[in-house]
Amino acid sequence: MFREHFSTGRPGLEGALREENLHLTGTLREVTLQFGSRCFHLGQTLYMNGHREPARFLLNEAVDALERADRNGQRTPLERRCACNGQLAVALVLLARERDETDPGAVALLRRAEGHSAFAEQRDRTEEHFAYRAEIHLRLFRAERDPAHLEKAWTVLQALRRPPTSRRLLATRADVLAGLGMVRLRNTEPGEGIRLLRDAEWAYNKALATAGPADTEGTHTGYLLARRGHVRHQLYRFDVDTDGRRSTERLQAALADLLAPESTGHMSRLVIAAALLDRSRVLMRRRDGAGAAADLARARGMLDTLPAADRLTAKMRVRELDEAVDRAVEAKATDELRRLADEIVRLPSDEPIPGAALSRACRSVVAAEGADRSRRLLESALDRIEIDVAHPELSPPGRRHVAGHAALMARLLARADDDTAPATLERALVLYRTSFEALDDPASADAYADAGACALALAKILAGGDEADGEEAAGLLREAVDWLERALVQARRPASVVRPDFDPVIIHSRLGEAALRSYSFTPTEHLLETAIENLEKSLTLEESLTPTEPLTPEAVGADVPSLRPERDRTAITGHLADAYYRRGTRHRDAEDLQRAIALKEATYGDGNRARENRSVAAAAAERLHRITLDDSELTRSAGFALQAATCDPAWPWPVLQLADLARQCDILNPSTLTGLPPAALSGPLLAGDRRTLLGHAAELAARNREFAASVLGGQRRPGERGVFVLNDGHRLIEQTIVLKRLDAGAAAREWEWTQRFRQWLTDRHAPEDWLLPEPLGLVPLEAPHAEDAVYVMRRMRGRLLGATVADRLAGRGDDPLPHFVEVLRYLAAFQAWRALDDPGTPRTATARHAEDWAAQVTKACDKFEASPGVREALHALVRPLAAPGSPVVAKKDPHPGNWILTGHGRLVLIDVESATTLPLLQEAVTVIDDLPLVPLDEAGWALRRELYDGYLAALTEFGLPAPRAQDVPAGGVEALTVFHAVKGIGRIRRWSDDVSSFTLSLRSVQYEHYWNILEHLAAHAPEEDARAFCRLFLSEYQDDRREIASERP
Repeated sequence: MFREHFSTGRPGLEGALREENLHLTGTLREVTLQFGSRCFHLGQTLYMNGHREPARFLLNEAVDALERADRNGQRTPLERRCACNGQLAVALVLLARERDETDPGAVALLRRAEGHSAFAEQRDRTEEHFAYRAEIHLRLFRAERDPAHLEKAWTVLQALRRPPTSRRLLATRADVLAGLGMVRLRNTEPGEGIRLLRDAEWAYNKALATAGPADTEGTHTGYLLARRGHVRHQLYRFDVDTDGRRSTERLQAALADLLAPESTGHMSRLVIAAALLDRSRVLMRRRDGAGAAADLARARGMLDTLPAADRLTAKMRVRELDEAVDRAVEAKATDELRRLADEIVRLPSDEPIPGAALSRACRSVVAAEGADRSRRLLESALDRIEIDVAHPELSPPGRRHVAGHAALMARLLARADDDTAPATLERALVLYRTSFEALDDPASADAYADAGACALALAKILAGGDEADGEEAAGLLREAVDWLERALVQARRPASVVRPDFDPVIIHSRLGEAALRSYSFTPTEHLLETAIENLEKSLTLEESLTPTEPLTPEAVGADVPSLRPERDRTAITGHLADAYYRRGTRHRDAEDLQRAIALKEATYGDGNRARENRSVAAAAAERLHRITLDDSELTRSAGFALQAATCDPAWPWPVLQLADLARQCDILNPSTLTGLPPAALSGPLLAGDRRTLLGHAAELAARNREFAASVLGGQRRPGERGVFVLNDGHRLIEQTIVLKRLDAGAAAREWEWTQRFRQWLTDRHAPEDWLLPEPLGLVPLEAPHAEDAVYVMRRMRGRLLGATVADRLAGRGDDPLPHFVEVLRYLAAFQAWRALDDPGTPRTATARHAEDWAAQVTKACDKFEASPGVREALHALVRPLAAPGSPVVAKKDPHPGNWILTGHGRLVLIDVESATTLPLLQEAVTVIDDLPLVPLDEAGWALRRELYDGYLAALTEFGLPAPRAQDVPAGGVEALTVFHAVKGIGRIRRWSDDVSSFTLSLRSVQYEHYWNILEHLAAHAPEEDARAFCRLFLSEYQDDRREIASERP
C-alpha cells in the first residue's frame, strides 16, 4: 500500500509539502523508515509467538523498506541509521532461520545481515545485538563448515568486554565455545578442545540457571539440555584421566540431558544413539548384559527411523561383533573367533571396525593354536586395523586406541616368522610411536612395556650388523630405556590398572638389558648404573614374586613363550655379570671384574654353556690381569677362551682372543693349558703362533653362514663383490670382523697396502689414536669362484663419524668438529703416503685427468637429465680445476660414513683402497660439506678456510708439499663445493629406501644441506660464475627438490 501510494508523486503533493517547509525526498525516506520499523517490530513479535507465516510477510516488507531507507539515508543521523541496520540484521537472521542451514539463500541472507550488524555496532552495545551477531557466524559455520566463522563469532562476543548476563547471550556463548572445542578436537588439539568444551558446559549450566524467555530460539530449555548433553558426551570420549580412563558419571549425565523429555526434537538421533552405544559398552564391561542389550535396542530403534544413518548402523554391527567376540573368548570357541575375526577384517575400509575385539580374538586364537598357525589371520588383521589408524577423521584418543591394538597385532605377528621379524617389529614400533604421539597425556603402562619390548627385540637383531645397523640399534635402545622406565612409573601410580601379564620382574630385566646394550653405543655412567640397578631389582623380585602357579596363555594374551627367558634367573644373572664387567673395565675396578667372573662361573655351573659366557669371562680375566699384574689371571683368561671355542667351534671371537693372548705366551702356565681342548688352538697359543690363530679365525669368519648367503651366494659384481660385517650381537667384544670378497689380486693388494701404511704411520710418529683394520687372513675361494678371495680383517668397533653430526642436530652429544679436524689430518697423511709410497701416483693433472674430470661432470648431469645450458655451465665452472699442471691427490672417498669413531675417541680409517687421483681440496670438501657441519654464513666460510689450511699444512707435514689456503683461488673452492652439492643431490635422487632408518634420516639431512649450499652460493659466492650457475640450477630444479623432499621421511 505504501509503495502503491507514494512511489510516484501525486499532483499538488510537492507544493503542499513545500508550504510546510518539507521536502518530498526526505519525507518519503522518513515515512519508509517508520513503515519498515513498524513492520519489523510487529513481524518479530509474531515470529517469537510462533505465528511464522504472517511474520515472514512482515519481515520481508521490513527488509525491503529499511534497505531502501538506508540506501538513501546518508543525511540521516548516525543513531537512526544504526538502529535501522540493527533491525535489518535481526530481520534477515529471523528469515534465515526459516530456511535449511545449508540453503544458499539462507547463507546469502546471513551475509547481508553481517554487514548491517557490523554497521549497527557503532552505537548498539546491547547483549541482544551481540547475541544476534554471534548467531550469524554460528549459522554460517554450520552452513559452510569453515572454522573461521566460529573464530569471528568468538571475536564478536569478546568485543562486549563484560560478562554476559542474559540467558540469550549465555546460550550463544556456550554454542560458540562448543563449536570451537569440537573443531579443536578434529584438528588434533585435544588439550585446547577439552578446555573449550569444559567452558561450554559451564556456560550451558549458567544459561539454564538464568531467568529469561525459555521458549525463544536458542534459549529453550530443551535446546540447552540437548546441547549440554552433546558437549558432555564429547568430554566423556576425549577427557580422560592420567591413567587413560573415562568418566562414567559424565556419560550418565550426558544421556540424562539427551534423553530428557524437553530435549526431544532438539538433537540428532545419531548423536543420542552414539551415546547409547558408548554406555552399552560400559555396561557390557560391567557384566550388565541386560542393561547393555536395552541400550543397544534403543539405539537400533533410533537408527531404524533414519534413512541417512548408514554410518552409525555400521557402528551397531561393530557393537554386535564386539559382544560376539566377548562371548566366544569366554567360551574358548577358537573356530568361532576365527570366523568373527575374518568378518571384522572384511568390513569395508570406510567403516569402523572393533579394533579391541579383533585384537582379543587374535590373541585368543594365538594362545590356543600358536603364532605359526595363526600367521595368516594376524597378517590380515594387522593390514585391516592399520586402515583405521590412517583414517583422517580419527580423533587423537581414537588414534591412540587403534594404533595400540595394531601394534599389538604386529608384535604377535613378529613371533610367527623369524625371517620377517625385523620388518614386523619395525612396523609395530611405528604404530606404537603413532599411538604415543596422538596425545600429550602418558600412555598406559602396558603400552609402554610392550613398545619397550619391541624396541629391545629389534635392537638385538640389528646390533650384530654393520655400523649403520648399529646406529639404528642405538636409537631403538634409547627408546626402549625410555619406554620401559615410563612403564614402571605408570604402573606405580595408585590408580593404575595393568594386564595380568604385567610382570615387574620382566620389565626390570628388560630395562636392565636395554640400558646395558645402550651403554655399548653411548657409554655413560647413568646407563651403566641403570642397568645394574634394574637387573639386581629383577633378581630380588624374582625371588619374592615367583608365582605359585604358572601364568596361562589366556591370562597373558599368548605372551608366555616370549617372556619366559626374561624371567630366567640364569639369563638375568648373565646380564648382570656383563654389567659388572663393563663397570669394572670403565673404572679399572678389580672387585667388579671378580664379581663378573664369579657370576659367569655360577651361571656356567647352572648349565649356561653359551659361548658368550666363556668369552666374557675370558675378557674379564684379561682385564683383571692388567690391573693386578697377576699372571694366573692371564692363564685363567686363556682357559675361558678355550672353553668358549669348545662351546661353538665355528665362532671366531674366542680364537681372536687366544691370538691376542699368544703375544704373552711366555707368562701363560703350560701345566694348566697343555692338552686342553681344542688342541688345535691350545698348541699354537702356548707356542705364541699368532699367525696360525689369526688365519684360523679368518677361515671361520669366511665360513659364516650369513656371509656365505649374502656375499658368496650372490651374483658377482665387478670390483668389490661384497662386504659383510660380523659383529658380536651383545657388543661386549670391542672388535668387528669385516669380510670383503674381491678379485684375488685386489684382495692381496689391500692386505699389503694396509700393512705398509700402518708401518708408514708408525715411522712418521702419527697419532696413536689413528687406527687401521688389522688383516687376519686371505681365504681363497674354490671353483667356480677361484679368481676371487675373501679378505678378512678386524677393526675396532664404534660409531660412524656422521652419527656425531646427527646427534648434534638432534640436540645431544658433543661438538663433532674436533673429530672432523682430525679426519682432515688423517686424510692428508693417507694421501701423502700414497704419493710417497708409489712413485707412479700422479701429483699434477694430465690430459687424462681432464678427460676423467669431464666424464665425472657428464655423469652428474646425466642423473638429472640436465638441460644443455646446465651441462655447459657446470663444465665451464669446474673445467679449470683439472687443467694440466694442477695439483692432484689420491682419492679416498672420505665421506663421514667411511670413518669410525670408537668409544674412546679413536679414529678408524675403514680401508686403504685408492685407484685414482682427484683435484687438490676435492676430498677435503667432501669431509667438510657432506653434512651440515659448518654454518653457511660469513663466519662459517672463514672457518672452512681455516680447515682447508689445516689440511694443506698436514699434507706438507707428512711430506707432500702443498700451498697454503690463501694461495688457493677462492673460485676453485667454490666450484668444488658446488660440484659436490650437485653430485650429492643427483645421488640421493636415485636412492633406494631399502636401507636402515638411520641411513634414510642422514640422507635427508644431506639432501637439504646440498640444496642450502647452492642457495647460499647463488646469493653470496664472490665469483659471478658460481653465482650464475647456482641460480640457473635452482631455477630449473627447485620444483624437483620440493617433490623429492615431500617423499622423504
